[in-house]
Amino acid sequence: MNTVIVKINDATQTVDQISVVTKDGVPTVITATNKVNYEFHDTAIGRAPNHIITKRVKNDLHVSFEKEGQESDLIIEGFYDNTDSALLGIAEDGEYYYYIPDTGETYDYVTQLEEGAVEGQALGGQEYATIIPWWIPAAAGLGLVGLIAGNSNSSSDKTPVAPPVNKPPVATDDVAKGETGQPVIIDVVANDSDPENDLDPTTVKLIDPVTGNEVTNVVVDGEGTWSVDGSTGKVIFTPVSGFTADPTPVDYVVSDKTGEKSNQATIAVDYPVIVSITGTASLNEMAADGTPN
Repeated sequence: MNTVIVKINDATQTVDQISVVTKDGVPTVITATNKVNYEFHDTAIGRAPNHIITKRVKNDLHVSFEKEGQESDLIIEGFYDNTDSALLGIAEDGEYYYYIPDTGETYDYVTQLEEGAVEGQALGGQEYATIIPWWIPAAAGLGLVGLIAGNSNSSSDKTPVAPPVNKPPVATDDVAKGETGQPVIIDVVANDSDPENDLDPTTVKLIDPVTGNEVTNVVVDGEGTWSVDGSTGKVIFTPVSGFTADPTPVDYVVSDKTGEKSNQATIAVDYPVIVSITGTASLNEMAADGTPN
């Protein structure tokens, strides 16, 4: 017997994790979740299994982690109700790869199996095509994977192809000039960047200075309110009546369209200094003839 950890990952995090004991005669049964990836980790080897056996039984996916494939170790009920999911794992090189059919045929991919079909799936493999099938989702931050070429019953002779890794956006500090007592609009993403050029301005969030939570509004007593325009990502500072100083800066983050989040950057507003005049003013006394004394 052996233990395989199954992690259920959505676009940003692991939402659930279970342990599957192989060859114990009792399959572990879970209910499918839409738009997730199932990550396998074999505790005996410290990484994903090189090869698994998959079988479709009605709309359920049966997975065997043993070479013989005689027993179902894991059953994902309702997997084929919504086929926007995939199986993946970390290979020997420390990179994520999808499980790909031994045949390399599209109809043998785990999401495309016909009722009753049984197919071996290998982790990663040599590059087979430059276009990833539309029905294989890419978990955020996990990248894509090369496809397997030719027929094979084992992945032991395959050299994994390192997939490109999606990098997070880079947020840059902002300083905006304002007119004293008036709201200021700051286009915070104008000087931000993303390696893949898919920055999503609608994901801008402020960091609450008290709780550290990501929010869309921050109220600073005695100063005013910072708020995010959800459609443009622009940040507006609205001072309270009578406040004329520079407000306390706030931090923000922004994500790209795959969910990768940026570093925290600071937003500051610079109002002009109001100069006060002290002392008294007087008018020169005039003589009777109209000339100053």
